[in-house]
Amino acid sequence: MKNLGTASIAALRQYVRAAESAGADTSSLFTQSGLNPAILDSDDGRINGEQFQRFIFLLCKLTNNPILGLETGDFVQPGSYSVLGYITMSCATLGEAVARIAPFEKLVGDMGTTGLTMTQGSIKLTWHCNYDDPIVRPQLVDNVFASWVTYAR
Repeated sequence: MKNLGTASIAALRQYVRAAESAGADTSSLFTQSGLNPAILDSDDGRINGEQFQRFIFLLCKLTNNPILGLETGDFVQPGSYSVLGYITMSCATLGEAVARIAPFEKLVGDMGTTGLTMTQGSIKLTWHCNYDDPIVRPQLVDNVFASWVTYAR
């Protein structure tokens, strides 16, 4: 298993809000992930990526929701992207906002990397997920793109 780096509390908070909205017992998710729920009281804290991946894995198992990643995108807030969220809010265009993602995305966590390719008349936005769990990975990818769309709206 590779080192998954860290994730911001803001990123975790998005999943916690989704879990609570679905009526899930978040206290058991925290316990089984080795996390203290009090960590949500800090906006500056970070958790290790293995704990974050475990939390998402357990949430997937608990909810048995095949589109969990898409639905968690509804719970994105500017703070979900830490300082990056506020940086992108100050951008005049979507293209400018997307261009700011890659250099600052580690503020949110080490979950993946964003790529932006501009060619004549088109823009290609990609996101490569660093997480390796076969249950978590597709949900995390769906979450990132759903969050971007929700956030852009």
